[in-house]
Amino acid sequence: MNNLSLSLSFNRTIPSNINLNTNNHDYSIRNKTLNNYHNKFSRQKSSPSGIYTLFTASQYSANTELPVRSIEPSYRQCFDEVVRTYMEEVNKISRDMGRFLEYKKTLYGYYKYEPKYGMNYILDLFLIYRKFAGKKMSVRIDNQKIVLFSAICNLKVPVRKRVYVVQKFRPLKFRELSSSYSSAILTSVEAGPSNNKLPVNNNTNSIPIHMIVPVSGRLATLKRLLTNFDRVVMRSSEIDLQNVHLYVVLMETAEESGESMSIIVEYVRKFIQEHHASRIHLIQVQNGNFTRGFARSYGASHFNDTDLLFFIDLDMIFTKELFPRIRHHTIFQKQVYFPIIFSQYDPHYWDSKAIDNDFQSFQLRDDIGYWRQYGFGMLGIYKADLGSIGNWNVEISGWGKEDVEIYDKLVQSPKLTVFRTIDTSLMHIFHTKECSLTLRDDQMKMCKGTKSITLGSQRTLVRHVSKLIELNKI
Repeated sequence: MNNLSLSLSFNRTIPSNINLNTNNHDYSIRNKTLNNYHNKFSRQKSSPSGIYTLFTASQYSANTELPVRSIEPSYRQCFDEVVRTYMEEVNKISRDMGRFLEYKKTLYGYYKYEPKYGMNYILDLFLIYRKFAGKKMSVRIDNQKIVLFSAICNLKVPVRKRVYVVQKFRPLKFRELSSSYSSAILTSVEAGPSNNKLPVNNNTNSIPIHMIVPVSGRLATLKRLLTNFDRVVMRSSEIDLQNVHLYVVLMETAEESGESMSIIVEYVRKFIQEHHASRIHLIQVQNGNFTRGFARSYGASHFNDTDLLFFIDLDMIFTKELFPRIRHHTIFQKQVYFPIIFSQYDPHYWDSKAIDNDFQSFQLRDDIGYWRQYGFGMLGIYKADLGSIGNWNVEISGWGKEDVEIYDKLVQSPKLTVFRTIDTSLMHIFHTKECSLTLRDDQMKMCKGTKSITLGSQRTLVRHVSKLIELNKI
């Protein structure tokens, strides 16, 4: 494929009692150079809609029909080579200081192919930090200085490190041939500086997350979301979940079948009281019928510019893995997070029983659902960044369109990068969809398209039609 030429950047997550900084001049220069690669990686405006692939033991990609598949051997070999090269580079720095990082495993990672620059990787590594004590000795072997320590390791600390890597292509080469092809000039042209900037992540688990969900009627669906939040967030003792809040932005429904605001207000208040859910908040919009853009904009208006917001739809369920991803991928004045969610098909066409939602993990199978590549309803963004691109369109009424419009604004933003990838911690639960005759033409087209896609996979629908043919029903 290409020679391995890596640009590495280190996100140091060493405990505070371990100091990796020294007065060594070479180390300072190297560290400065590595930090500069953040600026090369994260801002890739040449292909703003590029999608990262998530991998753990398997890989989750929106670029294939299969939601989950095994990692191809060529990619696995490439991942291993990247990690090996990274460990060699970081230990060149550490060994001279009596320190050593031992690789244990890759917890998860992302990768994306950029034709202009190479392969981009974001790796979450589990390492063991070792510190040696004793007499330091230097020897020379083949004119190379080798540093040795006479004592054994007296400190072992488990460490998680987030590593950003650009695997650059080989230098560009071209040949100029004469008309008779009697001679050729082979010229190597070094690739120029790229515009890539690595999505530097300075977020910590202490950053509060404010989830905003617009609601109008649909009490049964709201009950599921509140139960989800209670089980995953409120009942957890994990520190990083103690500062996650849910804000229900309630508007009056225009549907005859929908519950009135007073009924929903009474239920939410009772739920908060009975479950001691102090981090569930109710925001009521008194005037006007429901529009999702207005509800989202009104909800966002209650926060400060430096607050981290996550807009979520009522039909979603989530696991606890969602929240570190929001913090990692949403960067103040630099990056917003648009997760690609797994969306269920109509359960009427499944060959299996309905899934029991325990909010711990989800079944991801191609007969159950699909990756919703063209859904942009879920968004992680800071309040100031939302204001910088003009906020939500509050004039759109009816189903859809406001999320596509906000995505277009963010893609075109000169200052913000869109981070878009598969997120296995979010699932859209199927519900029947009615496309109102009052919708605009573009909204009607989108609504009907979504309605048809969510019926089932091609294989499932073919089986269903075949059964109907056998039964002489069609």
